[in-house]
Parts: sequence; structure tokens; C-alpha cells
Amino acid sequence: MIKKEPSFIHLDVFSEYSIGQSIIRIESALDKCFEDHMPALGIVEHNNLFSAFKFYKKAVHLGIKPIIGANISVQTDLSNLICDMTFLCKNSTGYKNLSHLITRSYIEGYWNDQASIDIDWLNEKNSSGLIAISGGNKGLIQSLLLSGKTNDAADQLKKLHAIFFNDVYLSIQRLGNNRDEELLHKTLECSFSSNTPLLAANNPRFLNKGDYLALDARVCIDQSDVIDNAKRIKDYTNEQYFKTQEEMSNLFSDIPEALTNTVNIAKKCNFKFTTDQVALPAYLPPKGLSVEGYLKREAKQGLDQLVDENEKLTKIYNQRLNTELDIIISTGFSGYFLIVSDFVKWSRAKNIPVGPGRGSGPGSLVAFCLGITDIDPIRYDLLFERFLNPERISMPDFDIDFCVKGRDQVIDYVSDQYGSEMVSQIITFGTMSAKAVVRDVGRILGYPFGMVDQIAKLIPFEIGITIENALKKESELNERYENEEEVQAIINLALQLEGLVRNAGKHAGGVVIAPSNLSDFMPLYTVEGVEGGTVTQFDKDDVESMGLIKFDFLGLKTLTVIQT
Repeated sequence: MIKKEPSFIHLDVFSEYSIGQSIIRIESALDKCFEDHMPALGIVEHNNLFSAFKFYKKAVHLGIKPIIGANISVQTDLSNLICDMTFLCKNSTGYKNLSHLITRSYIEGYWNDQASIDIDWLNEKNSSGLIAISGGNKGLIQSLLLSGKTNDAADQLKKLHAIFFNDVYLSIQRLGNNRDEELLHKTLECSFSSNTPLLAANNPRFLNKGDYLALDARVCIDQSDVIDNAKRIKDYTNEQYFKTQEEMSNLFSDIPEALTNTVNIAKKCNFKFTTDQVALPAYLPPKGLSVEGYLKREAKQGLDQLVDENEKLTKIYNQRLNTELDIIISTGFSGYFLIVSDFVKWSRAKNIPVGPGRGSGPGSLVAFCLGITDIDPIRYDLLFERFLNPERISMPDFDIDFCVKGRDQVIDYVSDQYGSEMVSQIITFGTMSAKAVVRDVGRILGYPFGMVDQIAKLIPFEIGITIENALKKESELNERYENEEEVQAIINLALQLEGLVRNAGKHAGGVVIAPSNLSDFMPLYTVEGVEGGTVTQFDKDDVESMGLIKFDFLGLKTLTVIQT
């Protein structure tokens, strides 16, 4: 990438992980940066950090500086409306503070399926390391200015400066909204009177200038509306595409300092995720014993109960046990085995059926001795190295089956035992699959259900099938696509939306236990319409990439049937 001082940096990009509010894919945004020689990029999802770790890894790989932040809903006594503020992380302290704020918004500020923070939650301590930006029609300061509350806006800015010091900014936009110029002039006056620096922004929601229809379609799908609804309020304009540095420089040529400040902020933001350590949960052994010593004692006591008096067999089992213990202890996973053993034993004591073990876990004699599995690996010639290999150390992963009815009790026990703030189930993201997105697009474009249904049914029923592959495999679908304008309109629009994140849900069995508050690592999230507390805002792959341990609590109906 050319080592040239950039003229502008996008700091407020929304990606597909701002569900229903953007169609920008992270890889595509980074490609745009690379093409435009933009050395940094800020992605700020709405009320979440879903994409933060994925974005970070991909940006670093491409040599683009990732700027981590979020656009947060804010409540204040000065306005009946919920406003927005953007927070960017300067360092690890800022990231933790942002993570804590977002978590609190879902635990204490979640109402009517909307998370928000109270402006009074912000103080100098919990806002350290953060840059605060107010911008757009819904911005905290701008909404007051548009309501004619100039004095209140000035007072609120003073409070922000007292908390964030020189890290408060007012962003300005020219998106083609009716009141853009009015708001711009009011913001300029407010900036001058309060000595608050300006930021040029475009708040991109789609990648290319011609993609506005695809964004509008995605919004309609999310809101269960139709494109042709004349009464529909449109929150975005056709100017909110990923503009180049040249386009932004031309747009704000009259306010050059607003452009320069985006570059200055990018230089300020230097947060990096830690990816080279394992964050194992703490296990407290009985007084006077180390975790390693307690593991050895429990394993050997278990072995004594399992092996008969045959001297030759005893020697074989002891040798295998000691070898496994040496590997487990040297790799630092002693606590992991003891934690799994603890909740499996608790489950059996509470008469909750537990499976005998599956996957590579039954290859461990230590697991057999601790009661984690019911399978003797020596008798069945199973390899421990498939589960934990000292030459290729990776996270161990026991897949434990529980009775469907008792599974949640086990998770509750783990949460109570190790701290609810340290235990959470894991998020999963649903995407817009080929058949479903064709139906969605047909509906929002207003085509008859029967016609749309015919097109969707022509897509082969195969897991992971794409529209592109369906056109190649199904001759009738391809023929109709080539010859019918309505089918072309549906398919072409569906192709732009296919694969985008549709919703957030709860992973079927994944649970993470952290060594400290989970919000030190990532925010927590409340899944709409799903009972059972919060989930992590990072999916299982990102959770494990950060060094956290994932436990699989799998619900198996067969165990329930056997019990009854």
C-alpha cells in the first residue's frame, strides 16, 4: 500500500452485522480501502460489536489498520427521543469500557427489544480510552439542535468534555436529507462556540453508488414492509455509499479540517486484540492442593476404582494415565478437566442423564477416570492424541450429551458455581439462504405469492446451495431467469443480499466460561424473543480465537426417552 498521507478515513461504517441496517460485507469494505489506498477503517455496528474480531483479523491480514467502535443508543432527560453516539476505542482500556457499556445496555437498558445506555452512566472512569462522536440527525447533540434546544446542546457538550476531555467530536454529513444544510450550519456554530472539533462523515450503509435498492430491500425485509409503500419512512439516502477519499475531499472542500480530523483520530486509535494467549477459567481446588495436584489425586483415585488386581493391566493403565497427566498439566488444561468433571458429576448426582462421551474425548483415560466419559480408551484402543496432542496444541473440546429436560439445569449450575458474569451461552448468526432470500425479495417487490413460490421451489433442496449454483443445476430456473423480466428482477436483487446476516440467535450447545468478567473480553447480548439470559456477542470461532474455552452442553432427546 502506498505510504501517502490520506486525506480522509471512514470512521463510521456500518456492516451487515448492524442487522437490517446495512448490506456492506467486511471483506468488500476492506477491498475498497485497499483500492483507494485508505490505510485505516472504522466499523461501528449499531449497539453491538458482533463483527469487531472478524473485522480486526481480516484488516490486519490486509495491512489495514482496524478501528474498533460502536454506535450506541443513548437516553437523556433532555429529549424524549433515543439518540445515538459513536464511541471509538483508543486502547484496551477503551475497549473494555465500551464492552462493559454495551453489556450494561442489554442487561439494564433493554426495553421493548431495544438496548440503550443512560447518558448519566458515563463518567470519567468508565469512559477512559474512548473517543465520543455525535453526528447525524439522530446524534445526541444534533437532535437537540434540530429541536431548537441550542442551550441544552451546549450544556450537554460541556458535560461530554468534562468526561472525554479532548476526545469529543461533532461529525457533519451531506447525505441529501431535507435538513442537512440547516443541521450543518447549526453544528458549525456549536463547534465554534464550544471549541469542539468537526469530523467529516458519510455513514456508509452500502458499498457502491448503484446498490441503494439492495439496501432498501434489506431494510424492508427486516421491517416486514414493501418497497412501493409510499408512506414508509426512509432512514437512509442514496448518498450513503462507500465514497472514496477524493469524493469526500470534494464534498467537504469548504471544511478541510473536518477531513483532516478523521486521519488524526485514526492515528489515536491503537487498540489490538490479544490472540496469543489461552484464557482458562479458574478452578479452586480443596485447600492445601494445587489444581495440578488435585487433578492427579482425583484421576488416580478414579483409576483405582476401575482397574482390577491384574498387575500387568495395572501397569499399562498407570503408564497411560501418567503420560496423559503430564501432557494435560504441561499444556495448562488441568482446570478444564476438573471443571468438566465437576458439572458431569453434579448432573449424575441430580439424576440428569449424561451421555457416555462422543468425538475424540473418549480417547482420554483421565476423562474416563474422572467420570467425564464411560468409555475405557485402552480396552477399545482409542488414541489420546486425537483429543490433545502436545505437538499440535489446540483447545480440548469435550462434547457432553445431557438429557434435553435437564440440560438447562446444568448450565444454571455452572453459572452459579463459576459466576453468572463469567458464564454465558454463545451467539450464532443466521444468514440469508438462497430459497429464503428469493421469497423475501419477491414479497418486498410485490410479486404474487404463487409466482414467487414457483421460483423458490426451483432452487434444489441442498444444504449450502447458492443461487448461482442453482442457476447452473436447474435448467428450468435458468431458462425463466433468461426469458422473464420479473424473475430477473427477483434473482438479481436476491444475489446482492444472499449470504448476508439475517439474525442473531443462541448456539445450540456452546457455553463459554471466562477467568474474569466476560465483558472484559466481549460484550453480552440479549437475543430477541429467546429466553435464558444473555449470549456472547462473538460467535464460537471468535470466542476460541481469543483464547477462551468453549464447553459443549448438547441436549439429546434419546437420553430423555431412556430415562422415562
